[in-house]
Amino acid sequence: RTMKTRAAIMAGVGGTIGTGLFLGSGDVLHNAGPGGAIVAYLIGGLIIWLMTTCLGELSTAMPVSGSLQAYSTEYINPAMGFTIGWVNWFGAAVTITCQIVASAIIMQNIIPGTPTWLWITVFAILLFGVNFFNVKSFGNISFWFSSLKILLVIVFVIIGIAMMLGLTSSNPAIGFSNYTNSGGLFPLGIAGIGAVILTAFYAFAGTELVASTAGEIEDPKDIPKAINTTVLVLISVCVVCICIVAALLPWQEASVLGSPFAYVLSRAGLTSGAMIVNIIVLTSALTSGNYFVYACSRYLWSMAK
Repeated sequence: RTMKTRAAIMAGVGGTIGTGLFLGSGDVLHNAGPGGAIVAYLIGGLIIWLMTTCLGELSTAMPVSGSLQAYSTEYINPAMGFTIGWVNWFGAAVTITCQIVASAIIMQNIIPGTPTWLWITVFAILLFGVNFFNVKSFGNISFWFSSLKILLVIVFVIIGIAMMLGLTSSNPAIGFSNYTNSGGLFPLGIAGIGAVILTAFYAFAGTELVASTAGEIEDPKDIPKAINTTVLVLISVCVVCICIVAALLPWQEASVLGSPFAYVLSRAGLTSGAMIVNIIVLTSALTSGNYFVYACSRYLWSMAK
């Protein structure tokens, strides 16, 4: 029990914020409109809050590393625990490889001409190395990597607000004009929200990772604090970012411009906007992969025990 509470919080935050927000938000905005996109993320935030606080009660009552697998074994039956343990392990293991390959592809954009296999090897060794140390070192390293991701999101929010207010030299004040143009807040109605609800939920996938730290957090009494803070930060980040993206990007154009974050930065006059987005997505992929390595090892340990 040497993991700091702040590191446990970042396990949930760092393992969740990623491509679901940075790339998926464009699809949500295009298919639901500005108001529909905000509502979809609010519904996703409500459901993830309900789920994670229930998980927090279990984690506080039974603070072990096995998380859902351990609780299913204890309170339902061993067969359910076995099934949930392997399903979660398999999903996490596939996610690790996806994130490593995605990171290697992004590095080819940052440093053209370098072979993909080289970066796959480097990132695989990096993730193994971070998890090889004791959990206190893992928590500290992961905390700073996740903090970089949060810092980049804050920079994006500041730039977006400046564009809305007309404080950038390249554009007049946009304000909330895109909320009222071309069909208003809900141009596609309830059907539009229903069409993107799962895509919006994907932005919150990984929040349950914070419960995996229950067996190693310094003081198990801090688990409720870690759970509540994680959920609050995630909902705030997702909702604030989608509000800014919806204000700056016409919903009809959202799906054809790639990452809406790249669009906002390029409109702000940042010629290196694509590079900034590449760095954001790279840190997102690596921190997410890092936390899923952590979760995988805890699932295996719990099932073995």
